[in-house]
Amino acid sequence: MSVYYDKSKGRYRFNFDRAVAGGARQRISRLLPKGWTADQRAKFDQQETARLYALATGVTTESRLIDDAVLVYLEERAPQLKNKSLTDELARCFNAYTGRDITDLAAVCREYAAASVGKLAPGTIRNRIAYLRAACRYAWKHHGYCDHDPASRLVVPPVKNARKVYLTRTQMLTICRLIPNKQARLAARIAFYSGMRQDEIRRAVLIDGLFVLTDTKNGDARSTPAHYKLAGIARSKLWPITITGWTISHHFTKATRKAGMPWATFHTLRHSTASEMINAGVALNTVGEVLGHKSQASTRRYAHMLNSTKADALRLVGRKVA
Repeated sequence: MSVYYDKSKGRYRFNFDRAVAGGARQRISRLLPKGWTADQRAKFDQQETARLYALATGVTTESRLIDDAVLVYLEERAPQLKNKSLTDELARCFNAYTGRDITDLAAVCREYAAASVGKLAPGTIRNRIAYLRAACRYAWKHHGYCDHDPASRLVVPPVKNARKVYLTRTQMLTICRLIPNKQARLAARIAFYSGMRQDEIRRAVLIDGLFVLTDTKNGDARSTPAHYKLAGIARSKLWPITITGWTISHHFTKATRKAGMPWATFHTLRHSTASEMINAGVALNTVGEVLGHKSQASTRRYAHMLNSTKADALRLVGRKVA
Protein backbone atom coordinates (compact mmCIF):
# COMPACT_ATOMS: atom_id res chain seq x y z
CA MET A 1 0.00 0.00 0.00
CA SER A 2 1.37 3.44 -0.99
CA VAL A 3 -0.52 5.41 1.67
CA TYR A 4 1.11 6.25 4.99
CA TYR A 5 0.56 8.70 7.83
CA ASP A 6 2.71 11.82 7.49
CA LYS A 7 3.32 12.93 11.09
CA SER A 8 4.79 16.29 10.06
CA LYS A 9 1.56 17.22 8.25
CA GLY A 10 -0.89 15.35 10.47
CA ARG A 11 -2.42 13.79 7.34
CA TYR A 12 -2.26 10.60 5.30
CA ARG A 13 -0.11 10.80 2.19
CA PHE A 14 -0.21 8.87 -1.07
CA ASN A 15 3.29 8.15 -2.34
CA PHE A 16 4.21 6.57 -5.68
CA ASP A 17 7.95 6.03 -6.20
CA ARG A 18 8.72 3.20 -8.61
CA ALA A 19 10.58 2.34 -11.80
CA VAL A 20 7.95 1.12 -14.26
CA ALA A 21 8.68 -1.27 -17.12
CA GLY A 22 12.41 -0.54 -17.03
CA GLY A 23 11.78 3.17 -17.64
CA ALA A 24 12.55 6.25 -15.63
CA ARG A 25 11.53 6.31 -12.00
CA GLN A 26 8.09 7.85 -11.40
CA ARG A 27 7.70 9.90 -8.20
CA ILE A 28 4.36 11.39 -7.12
CA SER A 29 3.36 12.41 -3.61
CA ARG A 30 -0.01 13.83 -2.50
CA LEU A 31 -1.56 14.65 0.84
CA LEU A 32 -5.02 13.14 1.23
CA PRO A 33 -8.04 14.96 2.75
CA LYS A 34 -8.46 14.71 6.51
CA GLY A 35 -11.98 13.37 6.27
CA TRP A 36 -11.18 10.25 4.25
CA THR A 37 -11.81 6.86 5.84
CA ALA A 38 -9.50 3.86 5.60
CA ASP A 39 -11.68 2.42 2.80
CA GLN A 40 -11.50 5.67 0.85
CA ARG A 41 -7.71 5.82 1.21
CA ALA A 42 -7.37 2.21 0.10
CA LYS A 43 -9.64 2.73 -2.91
CA PHE A 44 -7.74 5.85 -3.97
CA ASP A 45 -4.42 4.03 -3.56
CA GLN A 46 -5.57 1.15 -5.74
CA GLN A 47 -7.06 3.30 -8.50
CA GLU A 48 -4.31 5.92 -8.58
CA THR A 49 -1.53 3.31 -8.60
CA ALA A 50 -3.22 1.49 -11.49
CA ARG A 51 -3.65 4.76 -13.37
CA LEU A 52 -0.01 5.78 -12.93
CA TYR A 53 1.19 2.37 -14.09
CA ALA A 54 -1.03 2.63 -17.16
CA LEU A 55 0.35 6.08 -17.96
CA ALA A 56 3.96 5.01 -17.48
CA THR A 57 3.61 1.97 -19.73
CA GLY A 58 1.73 3.86 -22.45
CA VAL A 59 -1.49 1.89 -22.01
CA THR A 60 -3.41 5.17 -21.53
CA THR A 61 -2.66 8.84 -22.06
CA GLU A 62 -2.72 11.52 -19.40
CA SER A 63 -6.20 12.03 -17.97
CA ARG A 64 -7.06 14.07 -14.91
CA LEU A 65 -9.55 12.68 -12.45
CA ILE A 66 -12.09 14.43 -10.26
CA ASP A 67 -10.05 12.94 -7.39
CA ASP A 68 -7.09 15.06 -8.50
CA ALA A 69 -9.23 18.19 -8.69
CA VAL A 70 -10.65 17.61 -5.21
CA LEU A 71 -7.18 17.07 -3.75
CA VAL A 72 -5.71 20.25 -5.20
CA TYR A 73 -8.82 22.23 -4.24
CA LEU A 74 -8.70 21.06 -0.62
CA GLU A 75 -4.97 21.69 -0.46
CA GLU A 76 -4.88 25.16 -2.01
CA ARG A 77 -8.31 26.77 -1.92
CA ALA A 78 -10.21 25.27 1.04
CA PRO A 79 -7.90 26.77 3.73
CA GLN A 80 -8.92 30.23 2.51
CA LEU A 81 -12.64 29.50 2.94
CA LYS A 82 -14.77 29.62 6.08
CA ASN A 83 -16.68 26.45 5.21
CA LYS A 84 -15.58 24.01 7.90
CA SER A 85 -17.70 21.15 6.51
CA LEU A 86 -16.25 21.27 2.99
CA THR A 87 -13.77 18.41 3.46
CA ASP A 88 -16.35 16.17 5.15
CA GLU A 89 -19.01 16.84 2.51
CA LEU A 90 -16.65 16.00 -0.36
CA ALA A 91 -15.55 12.87 1.50
CA ARG A 92 -19.18 11.73 1.85
CA CYS A 93 -19.71 11.70 -1.93
CA PHE A 94 -16.28 10.15 -2.61
CA ASN A 95 -17.69 6.91 -4.03
CA ALA A 96 -19.69 8.85 -6.61
CA TYR A 97 -16.70 10.53 -8.24
CA THR A 98 -13.58 8.46 -7.50
CA GLY A 99 -11.90 7.15 -10.62
CA ARG A 100 -14.00 9.38 -12.91
CA ASP A 101 -12.48 11.78 -15.40
CA ILE A 102 -12.88 15.49 -14.71
CA THR A 103 -14.66 15.84 -18.05
CA ASP A 104 -17.35 13.45 -16.76
CA LEU A 105 -18.32 15.91 -14.01
CA ALA A 106 -21.80 16.65 -15.37
CA ALA A 107 -22.65 12.94 -15.67
CA VAL A 108 -21.22 12.17 -12.22
CA CYS A 109 -23.34 14.87 -10.59
CA ARG A 110 -26.46 13.83 -12.51
CA GLU A 111 -26.02 10.22 -11.38
CA TYR A 112 -25.31 11.26 -7.79
CA ALA A 113 -28.42 13.44 -7.64
CA ALA A 114 -30.62 10.65 -9.02
CA ALA A 115 -29.21 8.06 -6.61
CA SER A 116 -29.58 10.37 -3.59
CA VAL A 117 -33.25 11.32 -4.02
CA GLY A 118 -35.19 10.20 -0.96
CA LYS A 119 -31.97 9.45 0.94
CA LEU A 120 -30.57 12.95 1.41
CA ALA A 121 -32.13 16.38 1.86
CA PRO A 122 -32.34 18.32 -1.44
CA GLY A 123 -30.14 21.04 0.04
CA THR A 124 -27.43 18.49 0.93
CA ILE A 125 -27.44 17.07 -2.60
CA ARG A 126 -27.22 20.54 -4.09
CA ASN A 127 -24.37 21.61 -1.80
CA ARG A 128 -22.23 18.54 -2.52
CA ILE A 129 -22.68 18.98 -6.26
CA ALA A 130 -21.77 22.66 -5.89
CA TYR A 131 -18.59 21.70 -3.97
CA LEU A 132 -17.58 19.23 -6.70
CA ARG A 133 -18.22 21.89 -9.33
CA ALA A 134 -16.07 24.40 -7.45
CA ALA A 135 -13.22 21.90 -7.09
CA CYS A 136 -13.20 20.94 -10.78
CA ARG A 137 -13.49 24.52 -11.99
CA TYR A 138 -10.62 25.53 -9.71
CA ALA A 139 -8.43 22.75 -11.14
CA TRP A 140 -9.37 23.78 -14.68
CA LYS A 141 -8.73 27.50 -14.17
CA HIS A 142 -5.54 27.32 -12.08
CA HIS A 143 -3.92 24.06 -13.19
CA GLY A 144 -5.28 23.35 -16.68
CA TYR A 145 -6.66 19.92 -15.78
CA CYS A 146 -8.79 20.01 -18.95
CA ASP A 147 -9.13 22.26 -21.99
CA HIS A 148 -12.66 23.53 -21.27
CA ASP A 149 -14.90 24.32 -18.30
CA PRO A 150 -15.85 20.88 -16.88
CA ALA A 151 -19.02 22.37 -15.40
CA SER A 152 -20.31 23.83 -18.69
CA ARG A 153 -23.06 21.18 -18.97
CA LEU A 154 -23.61 20.77 -15.25
CA VAL A 155 -27.05 21.56 -13.88
CA VAL A 156 -27.21 22.07 -10.11
CA PRO A 157 -30.64 20.88 -8.91
CA PRO A 158 -32.80 23.69 -7.51
CA VAL A 159 -33.92 23.62 -3.90
CA LYS A 160 -37.19 25.00 -2.64
CA ASN A 161 -35.88 26.33 0.63
CA ALA A 162 -38.64 28.60 1.86
CA ARG A 163 -38.62 28.44 5.64
CA LYS A 164 -41.91 26.93 6.83
CA VAL A 165 -41.03 25.42 10.20
CA TYR A 166 -41.03 27.71 13.22
CA LEU A 167 -41.44 27.67 16.98
CA THR A 168 -43.70 30.04 18.84
CA ARG A 169 -42.53 31.60 22.08
CA THR A 170 -44.73 29.16 24.02
CA GLN A 171 -43.23 26.17 22.18
CA MET A 172 -39.71 27.47 22.76
CA LEU A 173 -40.35 27.83 26.50
CA THR A 174 -41.88 24.35 26.64
CA ILE A 175 -38.72 22.88 25.11
CA CYS A 176 -36.43 24.93 27.37
CA ARG A 177 -38.16 23.65 30.51
CA LEU A 178 -37.21 20.14 29.42
CA ILE A 179 -33.50 20.97 28.99
CA PRO A 180 -31.62 20.01 32.19
CA ASN A 181 -28.34 21.66 31.22
CA LYS A 182 -28.60 25.35 32.21
CA GLN A 183 -26.15 26.65 29.59
CA ALA A 184 -27.87 24.68 26.82
CA ARG A 185 -31.19 26.12 28.00
CA LEU A 186 -29.77 29.64 27.97
CA ALA A 187 -28.31 29.11 24.49
CA ALA A 188 -31.77 28.15 23.19
CA ARG A 189 -33.34 31.28 24.67
CA ILE A 190 -30.60 33.49 23.22
CA ALA A 191 -31.10 31.90 19.79
CA PHE A 192 -34.84 32.62 19.88
CA TYR A 193 -34.45 36.22 21.04
CA SER A 194 -31.49 37.13 18.83
CA GLY A 195 -31.57 34.99 15.67
CA MET A 196 -27.91 34.10 16.13
CA ARG A 197 -26.53 30.78 14.93
CA GLN A 198 -25.36 28.27 17.50
CA ASP A 199 -21.64 28.82 16.88
CA GLU A 200 -22.20 32.60 16.97
CA ILE A 201 -23.80 32.33 20.41
CA ARG A 202 -20.73 30.49 21.68
CA ARG A 203 -18.36 33.09 20.21
CA ALA A 204 -20.30 36.27 20.94
CA VAL A 205 -18.99 38.91 23.35
CA LEU A 206 -21.51 40.97 25.32
CA ILE A 207 -20.56 44.66 25.28
CA ASP A 208 -22.90 47.45 26.48
CA GLY A 209 -26.02 45.44 25.81
CA LEU A 210 -24.86 44.19 22.40
CA PHE A 211 -23.89 40.69 21.29
CA VAL A 212 -20.75 41.48 19.29
CA LEU A 213 -19.39 39.11 16.65
CA THR A 214 -16.07 40.02 15.05
CA ASP A 215 -16.29 37.13 12.56
CA THR A 216 -19.39 35.46 11.13
CA LYS A 217 -20.27 32.81 8.55
CA ASN A 218 -20.42 35.57 5.92
CA GLY A 219 -17.09 37.03 6.97
CA ASP A 220 -18.53 40.31 8.26
CA ALA A 221 -18.56 41.68 11.80
CA ARG A 222 -22.02 42.06 13.34
CA SER A 223 -23.63 43.27 16.54
CA THR A 224 -27.10 42.31 17.79
CA PRO A 225 -28.90 44.15 20.61
CA ALA A 226 -29.65 41.91 23.58
CA HIS A 227 -33.43 41.44 23.98
CA TYR A 228 -34.92 42.77 27.21
CA LYS A 229 -35.79 39.17 28.14
CA LEU A 230 -32.02 38.60 28.36
CA ALA A 231 -31.34 41.72 30.43
CA GLY A 232 -29.59 39.90 33.28
CA ILE A 233 -27.37 37.70 31.15
CA ALA A 234 -24.21 39.80 31.70
CA ARG A 235 -24.41 39.16 35.45
CA SER A 236 -25.25 35.49 35.06
CA LYS A 237 -22.72 32.82 35.95
CA LEU A 238 -23.96 30.93 32.90
CA TRP A 239 -22.49 33.49 30.51
CA PRO A 240 -20.45 33.15 28.37
CA ILE A 241 -21.55 29.80 26.92
CA THR A 242 -18.65 27.37 27.38
CA ILE A 243 -20.22 24.01 26.50
CA THR A 244 -19.69 22.49 23.05
CA GLY A 245 -22.06 22.77 20.12
CA TRP A 246 -22.59 19.01 20.29
CA THR A 247 -23.75 19.29 23.92
CA ILE A 248 -26.21 22.06 23.07
CA SER A 249 -27.67 20.14 20.12
CA HIS A 250 -27.84 16.91 22.12
CA HIS A 251 -29.87 18.46 24.94
CA PHE A 252 -32.08 20.43 22.57
CA THR A 253 -32.89 17.39 20.44
CA LYS A 254 -33.80 15.28 23.48
CA ALA A 255 -36.05 18.07 24.76
CA THR A 256 -37.88 18.48 21.43
CA ARG A 257 -38.68 14.76 21.40
CA LYS A 258 -40.00 14.87 24.95
CA ALA A 259 -42.09 17.92 24.03
CA GLY A 260 -43.58 16.15 21.00
CA MET A 261 -41.82 18.45 18.53
CA PRO A 262 -39.11 16.22 16.97
CA TRP A 263 -39.24 18.24 13.75
CA ALA A 264 -37.55 21.20 15.48
CA THR A 265 -33.78 21.62 15.43
CA PHE A 266 -31.66 24.22 17.18
CA HIS A 267 -31.43 26.12 13.89
CA THR A 268 -35.25 26.29 13.84
CA LEU A 269 -34.91 28.89 16.61
CA ARG A 270 -33.16 31.23 14.16
CA HIS A 271 -36.03 30.87 11.69
CA SER A 272 -38.44 31.46 14.55
CA THR A 273 -36.80 34.83 15.23
CA ALA A 274 -37.53 35.82 11.63
CA SER A 275 -41.10 34.56 11.96
CA GLU A 276 -41.71 36.62 15.11
CA MET A 277 -40.33 39.79 13.50
CA ILE A 278 -42.27 39.43 10.25
CA ASN A 279 -45.52 38.68 12.08
CA ALA A 280 -44.90 41.86 14.09
CA GLY A 281 -44.68 43.86 10.85
CA VAL A 282 -40.90 44.26 10.62
CA ALA A 283 -39.68 44.95 7.07
CA LEU A 284 -37.95 42.06 5.29
CA ASN A 285 -34.70 43.97 4.77
CA THR A 286 -34.51 44.71 8.51
CA VAL A 287 -35.05 41.02 9.26
CA GLY A 288 -32.11 40.27 6.98
CA GLU A 289 -29.92 42.78 8.80
CA VAL A 290 -30.76 41.26 12.19
CA LEU A 291 -29.98 37.75 10.94
CA GLY A 292 -26.77 38.93 9.28
CA HIS A 293 -27.71 37.92 5.74
CA LYS A 294 -25.16 39.07 3.20
CA SER A 295 -27.50 38.45 0.28
CA GLN A 296 -31.14 39.48 -0.11
CA ALA A 297 -31.75 36.04 -1.61
CA SER A 298 -31.23 34.50 1.82
CA THR A 299 -33.87 36.75 3.35
CA ARG A 300 -36.33 36.13 0.50
CA ARG A 301 -36.75 32.60 1.82
CA TYR A 302 -39.07 34.14 4.39
CA ALA A 303 -41.03 36.19 1.84
CA HIS A 304 -44.00 33.79 1.79
CA MET A 305 -44.69 34.76 5.41
CA LEU A 306 -45.48 38.30 4.32
CA ASN A 307 -48.79 37.14 2.85
CA SER A 308 -50.50 37.00 6.23
CA THR A 309 -48.96 40.34 7.23
CA LYS A 310 -50.17 41.89 3.97
CA ALA A 311 -53.64 40.48 4.54
CA ASP A 312 -53.77 42.07 7.99
CA ALA A 313 -52.69 45.38 6.50
CA LEU A 314 -55.33 45.25 3.76
CA ARG A 315 -58.06 44.66 6.30
CA LEU A 316 -57.35 48.17 7.58
CA VAL A 317 -58.28 49.66 4.21
CA GLY A 318 -61.73 51.24 4.34
CA ARG A 319 -62.13 50.67 8.07
CA LYS A 320 -64.12 53.42 9.73
CA VAL A 321 -62.12 55.56 12.10
CA ALA A 322 -63.81 55.94 15.51
